[in-house]
Amino acid sequence: MCDQVVPYGELSSDLAGGTARPFIWVTPNVLHDMHDGTVQQGDAWLSQQLPMVMSSPWYQDGGYIIITWDEGTTNSGCCGDAAGGHIATIVVSASVPPGARSSTPVDHAGVLRSIEDLYGLPPLADAASSANGNILSLLAPPASCSAQASSPSPSGKVTRLAGADRDQTAIVVSRSDFPTAGSASVVVLASNAAFPDALAGAPLAVAAHGPLLLTPPSGLTPSVSAEIQRVVPQGATVDVLGGDAALAPAVDSQLQSLGYRVQRLAGADRYATAAAVATAIPDPTGVYEVTGLNFPDGLAAGAAAAGSRGVVLLTDGTAQASATSQWLGEHPGLPRTAVGGPSAAADPAAKAVVGADRYATAAYLAREVFASPDYVGMASAVAFPDALAGGADAGGKGGPLLLVPPCGPLPSSVAGELSSLSGAITTGTLYGGTQAVGDDVLSEVEGDLG
Repeated sequence: MCDQVVPYGELSSDLAGGTARPFIWVTPNVLHDMHDGTVQQGDAWLSQQLPMVMSSPWYQDGGYIIITWDEGTTNSGCCGDAAGGHIATIVVSASVPPGARSSTPVDHAGVLRSIEDLYGLPPLADAASSANGNILSLLAPPASCSAQASSPSPSGKVTRLAGADRDQTAIVVSRSDFPTAGSASVVVLASNAAFPDALAGAPLAVAAHGPLLLTPPSGLTPSVSAEIQRVVPQGATVDVLGGDAALAPAVDSQLQSLGYRVQRLAGADRYATAAAVATAIPDPTGVYEVTGLNFPDGLAAGAAAAGSRGVVLLTDGTAQASATSQWLGEHPGLPRTAVGGPSAAADPAAKAVVGADRYATAAYLAREVFASPDYVGMASAVAFPDALAGGADAGGKGGPLLLVPPCGPLPSSVAGELSSLSGAITTGTLYGGTQAVGDDVLSEVEGDLG
């Protein structure tokens, strides 16, 4: 981690040059952080620094600034802790309503958990406890609309595949793709709690002729275990994506006790894990690079790779990951497509597919990869689980995965892409229930497809 620590003086140039990382931790000196200095000194420092950050593209493109302290002025407890005091935490963002407040007590572990949830990361240590609170009500304020069902439900070319939760939705997709018991050759299994290791899984599932299923990090749920036993015969291989932190060793033991061969595809980090998954796909025809620090571009790329027998590799945001660079060096000559702005910056030699936002990027990629598909898949752009299994399903059927909002009007890029495909599309699928994507969105989709 020490190679990620840089002088604070580099922040202004990184922000101005568009090379700032998606997550930045700033530690002021002991005067400016008010530990040895006064509140007035700290306030003066913040008044100089915040305008620089708030005027940058990093902030103006939906960024958040979290200002917090390491201790309070008293030793009165908070959030079940014996010490620490009442500590202020301030969230600065254009998307946070002025004057918004959270009445939920929050400690440092709660702030950490909020950040981990935003990035789709498993919680560390005390952050796993809900007793520590969170600030998601400020980081992700309520939308002006909410996803919900309508009566009657929309009908047309597009059907909805959904279960009671993320694991069940993946099972529903599996049963749709492999209705006959024992008809799959493998199962690809990923964590339901974090996206990085699963982003590369869709093309593997399609290449190996199996579903992509999700399970909690701690082990198989009864329903996931039952679906594995239904969809593949005993003795088949289950590809487990990620190391022990992603899916515990208990998962391997459970699978082996059921009579399956377990193949762990894991590396030292998310980048090396994606490279290991890519290596397991024989004779790939191309590479899709996406940032490993967020999920939207990777969801669309997973379907594209699955539909074109490609692989998905991860960049470290705007920097190239060493594991990705090594894999590319070992597989020279493969066409490379960088999906999204961060990966395009990380690999300037790749063909860039970059839209104005996640919706436009996914629509752009659909046009680039699928010339005239008769099938289209869609999933929420703000959550990753439903699109993981959905990407494998869509790509396996030769269609793209478009990203849609949970509710409200479709972005013009999505509506335009659907309209342009209306003559070719005969069927489509919306992955996830009405709490993930409302029926109002499905109605708009049906209208655009005609």
